[in-house]
Amino acid sequence: MVFRSSNLLDDLKHDRLLNISIFRVISMLLIVLYHCMCYNAGIWNYPSVEPDNVIYILAQIIVYLALPFFFFISGYLYSYIYIYKNGYRNWRKFLISKLKRLILPTISWTIIYYIVIPSDFSIWELLSGIRHLWFLPTLFCVFIIAKIISPVFFLKGKPFIDILIGLGLMAISIVINRKYGELLVGNLTHYIVYFLGGMILFKHRIFVMNRSFAIALLLLLICMHCLILLFPLFRFQSIVDVIIVIAISGLILELLTAVRLNPDSYKTSVLKNLDKNSMGIYLVHQVLIMLLFEYSLFEELWLSNHSYIGPVVLFMLVFPMSWFFAAVKRKLKLEPFL
Repeated sequence: MVFRSSNLLDDLKHDRLLNISIFRVISMLLIVLYHCMCYNAGIWNYPSVEPDNVIYILAQIIVYLALPFFFFISGYLYSYIYIYKNGYRNWRKFLISKLKRLILPTISWTIIYYIVIPSDFSIWELLSGIRHLWFLPTLFCVFIIAKIISPVFFLKGKPFIDILIGLGLMAISIVINRKYGELLVGNLTHYIVYFLGGMILFKHRIFVMNRSFAIALLLLLICMHCLILLFPLFRFQSIVDVIIVIAISGLILELLTAVRLNPDSYKTSVLKNLDKNSMGIYLVHQVLIMLLFEYSLFEELWLSNHSYIGPVVLFMLVFPMSWFFAAVKRKLKLEPFL
């Protein structure tokens, strides 16, 4: 047998959530790297730059993995807290927690955007999150839906029933996303599928037993994901790619369970610090990029003339600064507001 459904309590006797910390840090780093590539990829509409096709392809591959990873991890952790920690049961505490964690920072960082980088946005864009802030209200709505369906979803049931529900949701999301892809409802219907995938994986504890097979399967699925993004292979490739990315997420989590770190080591300390500040880094990094573009000649001197080195230099500037500001923000206990 290649797949198994393991005993939940036996699994959690080990430090299995270390894999979540590593996975979340990797996802955050990928998102920062993606935004550092957006200028040269032509994703951000700057007329002063000639988009580079190689950078564009790499950026697309990264973002179509990294963003689903975030939602998958959130769904996985939601199930962990709901099942194993008996959390998320009180509606009032749940709403207050998510409003503080997701909606309050959306409002705060929108104000910051307006102060440091004056822009014109519609009321709807403000409500759904401008620029990279769209992630927060979308995740908030996903959490609300997850909370509503939890009493039924976590009843004992066969995995194939949950998978069928997920497939139906995928079909609906594709239809809605084609028409409202840039709006909150489009993002919500698209990314809730990955959240549900994380919930299903934790609920049923289905993993690949053979590690060598898991690595080979992961590499194969990543290649398939890249091919689907690059070439229009068949009619329903959007649904297939969602399934592939969910499988990639599960395989990465499973393979990361083999990682063991000394609790007192420097590596563990750095990992924990990055993990704690991952949301802060996400919120800060794009503002810093916009500030560099608005108030310096960085994009003209570096990005326009160095298509490949420029994004790397930008990453090396923005990431440590974002980490520093995120750590300071946490130390000053500004998390509920920023």
